[in-house]
Amino acid sequence: MSNLSKVILIEWIIFISCFIYIIELQANECLDECGEMGIPYPFSIAGKGKSCGLPGFEINCKHNQSFGSIHPIPFLSIPSGEVQILNISHHHLLINATQFVASTSNCLGHRDETGFNISSEGPFRLSTQNRFVVIGCEAMGMFAIGENNNLSSGCISLCAVATYSNCNGDGCCQTSVPANYTDYQIAVTSVSLLENDTDSNKSCNYAGILDENSWDLISHTLSFTYASISLNWSIPNDTCVSAKTKGSYHCVPDAECIDVGWGYQCNCKHGFRGDGYSNGTGCKDINECLDPSLNDCYSPSEGGRCKNTKGSYKCFCAKGHVDGTKNGTRCSTRKFEIIPVAIGVCVTLVTVLIGGCFALLILKHRQARFVKQSNFRRNGGTHLQKLTSSEADGVRIFSLDEVEKATQSFSPNLILGSGGYGTVYKGILSDGILVAIKKANSKQVDSKEIDDFINEIVILNQIRHRNVVKLLGCCLESPVPLLVYEYISNGTLSDHLYGDKYEQHLHWEKRLRIATETAEALSYLHSSASIPIVHRDVKSSNILLDNMYTPKVADFGLSRLLPMNQTHISTVVQGTMGYLDPEYFQTIQLTEKSDVYSFGVVLVELLTGLKPLSFERAKNQSNLAIYFLNTMKTTDLTEILDSRLTVEEAENRASMEKVANLAKDCLSVEGEKRPTMKEVVQELLWMRGGPRPHAWLNSDAAQKEEFVSLLMDAEANQEQTVEMTDLHPHSEPLSFDLQSFRENLNGGR
Repeated sequence: MSNLSKVILIEWIIFISCFIYIIELQANECLDECGEMGIPYPFSIAGKGKSCGLPGFEINCKHNQSFGSIHPIPFLSIPSGEVQILNISHHHLLINATQFVASTSNCLGHRDETGFNISSEGPFRLSTQNRFVVIGCEAMGMFAIGENNNLSSGCISLCAVATYSNCNGDGCCQTSVPANYTDYQIAVTSVSLLENDTDSNKSCNYAGILDENSWDLISHTLSFTYASISLNWSIPNDTCVSAKTKGSYHCVPDAECIDVGWGYQCNCKHGFRGDGYSNGTGCKDINECLDPSLNDCYSPSEGGRCKNTKGSYKCFCAKGHVDGTKNGTRCSTRKFEIIPVAIGVCVTLVTVLIGGCFALLILKHRQARFVKQSNFRRNGGTHLQKLTSSEADGVRIFSLDEVEKATQSFSPNLILGSGGYGTVYKGILSDGILVAIKKANSKQVDSKEIDDFINEIVILNQIRHRNVVKLLGCCLESPVPLLVYEYISNGTLSDHLYGDKYEQHLHWEKRLRIATETAEALSYLHSSASIPIVHRDVKSSNILLDNMYTPKVADFGLSRLLPMNQTHISTVVQGTMGYLDPEYFQTIQLTEKSDVYSFGVVLVELLTGLKPLSFERAKNQSNLAIYFLNTMKTTDLTEILDSRLTVEEAENRASMEKVANLAKDCLSVEGEKRPTMKEVVQELLWMRGGPRPHAWLNSDAAQKEEFVSLLMDAEANQEQTVEMTDLHPHSEPLSFDLQSFRENLNGGR
């Protein structure tokens, strides 16, 4: 081979090697954008090199003609498929929520139920910016969230006045969604207020969990163009301390590491700008001197000078001048003799410092007192003081200092439970008394919540019953009002029925006693309180149990006083899904029978051990009340009886069937056909071995024959009147005319 050929061969080898290197370099290049969207670290575009981001943050960047964009679009892969990413910001991710919105049958492409699920091992969780929104007329939306869907809530949207702008229940309703979860299930249904409504007459209704800034009301529908779900993101399955120990720490020195529960986040400290991550933009010092809005130094024209320091800055004046900050002494062109001035300045500073300390202490004390007084007025303290002595007498007003000391400044270790209403803390007062303190979730309550709070104080203060939780007092000096109750140590009935916190099984006799005593408490509210009280939120999680399993009815925030001589009051529909009285929902008229329906659901819970609302069951079984009634029509109780009770079924079969029949009566669609709580108590006492309920409460022929026999015996003894005593221990004897009653009975036959 000639020398020329060797040179040409070497040149070709070098050219091919360079070409291959360039191709590999491009293949491993870390792209920082997809179409028109920036892709910050630790996110990366799938297939562009392993060092571009962190595992779990991969994004698919591709063209998709169905989205109508000529640019590539970023997508996130989740178990249910791919979702479009709308925006990536510091610790927040917005994704398209259109496919996760449920809709009724009259909607195009309707989905009665839908769900959303992301990996619990991944970096994403639902953020606090989301709301559950239902839009439509006569629409009921529900959602279940968390492990095993153990948290459920919802709201009802009516169309009484047709003003949709506030989303306050008229045409649109909304409620908060717990944060830091990875999955949820949604269902929406149209509930007719008219018997002859058909599907064609019903409106198109929607329900979805959406970012609070991304949805809008347009002709009663969701604006899907901007609807999105907000997700938090962090470095998953690790903590700041653990990451530093393992050498997998991703924060730069000028960043703060924040543990968020399922991982950690990096935030630049004050005076720095960036994402805080070592492989991202890190944290760069901000030169405050370049931007007059970031410093308070005098300008050079005023004799001042600004010097940038790491994370901050300093202000100077020319030699011989006093101060360089705008909140200090203005830079002056006058020259001072240094020593006399220094002595004078020092004496002045010491005097000012001592006086300032005293003034600051006095100012802080006054400011704290002013804030507490302001909170007291805003939280209804003035309203509470205006109540009559009979309503407000005995309500202890706790100071904020007392409550904070009792709860160790609301320590997370003292949390007893939480939900949509707020959080309950365990506390110990200075005298050693154990208490439970309820604190709302919101940072500040609105006027409606203040009304509910004062309502609960007034109602609870009138109640004196061993099966109703005792209100000890309240605190009005905090940003949100606090209620202080007696401490009930054994959790809630729902915890024992289908929670995993308590291992001890509730035997049937114990369940029957809990049902009886709970019914006695409700009967007392309806019949024996100074003014009849409708609880309006009877449910197993509002029935507390002490160490002897004595039930205590709690949470009277939604309760209403029923004026004398009135059978009902018209009010906005409120309550808990699964326990809500259908007649109350349709007529918006609250009666004592609404509590009876809810108690019927509790009876079914005691029989079945099932939750009142669950997306894990089949669709026709998701609502426990409907499932129970349909099952009892076709089969017997055994099919849905709690498996933990089957070993006791033989000896307690009779009482179980009686409770099931009582539950069916309580769950009647028409309130008039439901028994009163007093009648419910009589039935339950009879099941536990008490006297048989008054026979005239039933109307079948066999019972009438029993009455005739009773009347004949009475006539034989030539008695003209009979006195019967109600089973309630505080009632007066009931007298009636024997002959008149006999005539009415025969006439009824």
